[in-house]
Amino acid sequence: MKKLVFRQNITMLIIAEPVEKTLVFNQVYRVLSVKSVSRSQINATQAGVAVSKVKHVNYWLFELGEALTLSSKITSGKINGFRAALKLTTLSSIHQTKNFDQLTPIYSDLLESP
Repeated sequence: MKKLVFRQNITMLIIAEPVEKTLVFNQVYRVLSVKSVSRSQINATQAGVAVSKVKHVNYWLFELGEALTLSSKITSGKINGFRAALKLTTLSSIHQTKNFDQLTPIYSDLLESP
């Protein structure tokens, strides 16, 4: 049930770009589909690493559509680890803040595992 809720509610994805010593979020992508797939079903480019340390863990694979440019950039200091860089939130929360730490999280428990 958690996976179904996750897939149905994820409609936008924002990705950070490193700029000097900060991370900057300035585009939001439409999410066309979300799939939970085994590591063996995706290539190194999709996974972000050539050899996975967690071979038997499923990955969330996002198919992205068009990018929308935010009217105001969102910035963040250094984020330690990939999980810390993930935050499920709403588009209205994205439009209301300029700081990643101030984004209102939703469905936090869904980030624990695919």
